[in-house]
Amino acid sequence: MKIDSKIRYFLAINNSAFLVAILLSFHLWVTNREFPLVPLLNGFPAINTSVSYFIFGIFVCLLIWQTLQPKPIITALFLSILGFLLVQDQMRWQPWVYIHSIFLIPFLFKNKKSSTFIQFYALILIGIYFWSGFHKFNIYFVDNIFPSFTRNFGFDFPGYRYFAYAIPIIEIVIAVGLLLKKTRKLAFTLALITHLIIVCWVNPWNGNSNFIIIPWNIAMILWGYFCFIKHEDTLQQIHLKSKLNLIAIAIVILPILNTFGLWPYYFSFNLYSGKGNTLYITVSEEDYFQQSESFKNSCASLINFSNKNTINLDKWSFQDLNVPVPAETRIHQYIITYFCKNNVDATFVSLDRNLVLSTAISSNCQSF
Repeated sequence: MKIDSKIRYFLAINNSAFLVAILLSFHLWVTNREFPLVPLLNGFPAINTSVSYFIFGIFVCLLIWQTLQPKPIITALFLSILGFLLVQDQMRWQPWVYIHSIFLIPFLFKNKKSSTFIQFYALILIGIYFWSGFHKFNIYFVDNIFPSFTRNFGFDFPGYRYFAYAIPIIEIVIAVGLLLKKTRKLAFTLALITHLIIVCWVNPWNGNSNFIIIPWNIAMILWGYFCFIKHEDTLQQIHLKSKLNLIAIAIVILPILNTFGLWPYYFSFNLYSGKGNTLYITVSEEDYFQQSESFKNSCASLINFSNKNTINLDKWSFQDLNVPVPAETRIHQYIITYFCKNNVDATFVSLDRNLVLSTAISSNCQSF
């Protein structure tokens, strides 16, 4: 399969950022870890540590091979192993995993023009900005995410919290601006500033745990330049008969289903919106000291709930896997079942990220 040098540039960015994120989250991809695997299907066969390391090695090698020789068969092999890993553990359903993988779809087809590739990428990038902005129009982003963001830079706007709505408006403006040739450079400039601010916000020296998204944000800048500045005529004529464009449009439309719980949270470009619940786990003192180190290092305090043996599930995930927990109810339910099956004396509190305990859902193993 002959690949234009323009597309090789895009592929190198995608796979390099993907590889760095995979290596930074090594424990996420193997079974030798403290945070439990959360399979998509009940009864999905477990694999031992040696086999998981072997699969991980093949996975990484195929990604590097696909970068050097982006043939359909190599791409298909890589995406097949990725599919297996995603079914094996829903914790791997991270936004960067989804975006990097869908950007490999064009390489499943033979003899595609570079313009077709670029249109595919451009349409999805526009969709990412639109949905990322759309999901932030909620009170949880205003009351939780935005104050955390501003305090990280030394600012606090307790009386002006509705300034938070400027962020989703800017993201949607970026999406619309990238569609129009006259506003494309301005939209890219706004996107560039946005991503640089995010990189500063999530860097580990700033005390943020989610630095795993730095490679992806840098890639977003380079992709935006490649699609909308270097090739500013990308969207001059969208070919609706193109299979790739139809796939791209489908990917951009699918997040609508998330409103009805029919499409995954992160696959809907639901990024730092503040939506979803956080699970807290409180265990007896006896059981607490039998848990892993990463579990014990994830203690959190709750309003009206002073038990020192309470951990935040997201913190535990960051401690062990270096990624957040996707805001999916079925993941929380699986974790609860996991503790109960292991006869751990525990109480579980699931609450909206911005609500007090009185409105939370609380349960224990006797409820299951």
